[in-house]
Amino acid sequence: MESIFKAEGNKIEVLDSELKKLDLLIEGTEDGVGKDKMIEEYNQKVEQYNTLLNSYENVYSEYKKLFDECQQDIITYNSLLNSYNTGTIPAVIQNRLSEEETSGKTYVIEVGDSLGKIAQKFGTTTEKIIARNEIANPNLIRPGQKLIIPTE
Repeated sequence: MESIFKAEGNKIEVLDSELKKLDLLIEGTEDGVGKDKMIEEYNQKVEQYNTLLNSYENVYSEYKKLFDECQQDIITYNSLLNSYNTGTIPAVIQNRLSEEETSGKTYVIEVGDSLGKIAQKFGTTTEKIIARNEIANPNLIRPGQKLIIPTE
């Protein structure tokens, strides 16, 4: 993207320089056919300059939009990573959940755990744990996985 900006910027600078030279020539030329041709050439260069400048602005606008999206993705990623590492509910998810939905304890599954043992340990049911954590296959839990244990 940077090379596109440089190339477009160089083209704009060249056209700007040509416009300044033509402007000086036009000012120093007396009325006549030669001056009319220079004015016509000048107008064409102005049109090229404006087209190039619009193109440059469009590319910059797209770049800025992508950059902003990337920055937001990095913020979201860091938030999710931090939440995963601390065993908390990510802020991006917490903002979408009601207080009732976010209440509960976080439990990290250990070797030998089953949903039944975990439910019994916390005085809840396997069904509630499955529903709260949206577990597709209750037989596929793994050590290190974090679960939110619903409170009654």
